[in-house]
Amino acid sequence: MRKQVVRKMINEGVVKLEPVQVICPACGEQVEVVARDGHVKGYCAVARRYVDFLIETQLERKNYRQGPEYQAKQSIAHMGKHHTAETKAKLSAVHMGKHRQHAAETRVKISSALMGKPLTAETKAKISAAKKGKPLTAEHRAKISAALKRQLILKGGHKDAR
Repeated sequence: MRKQVVRKMINEGVVKLEPVQVICPACGEQVEVVARDGHVKGYCAVARRYVDFLIETQLERKNYRQGPEYQAKQSIAHMGKHHTAETKAKLSAVHMGKHRQHAAETRVKISSALMGKPLTAETKAKISAAKKGKPLTAEHRAKISAALKRQLILKGGHKDAR
């Protein structure tokens, strides 16, 4: 099925070109492109380059996901393959510094959404197991001690202190 770039007339004869989805001849993936001067130009992330298409040759791809049989075949074909140390180093260098954290506003929203949500006994057991045997630093122990002392003062002091 052919899909033409939609041209819309705007004020005073200016033509607006709508972005469309086309199949990249380099990799076969679906790419969003914009028409300019009778040609369609789009960037293919898989091929890592810009690809030119003629407007008349654009085809709409209905189903670009592979079926379960194909996925199983590919899974078997790639089983047992591992990245070399050199490839792992390259991947590590590419992803270095890309650890993204939520913005402060997002963290507040997540916190407020989870606040007051009861934990299951299983979750509590997992948290407890993860924390058991983990040594606390002297600074951490001092902070815990100070917090407990504040709580005792707020509640009226310790029984032995009376």
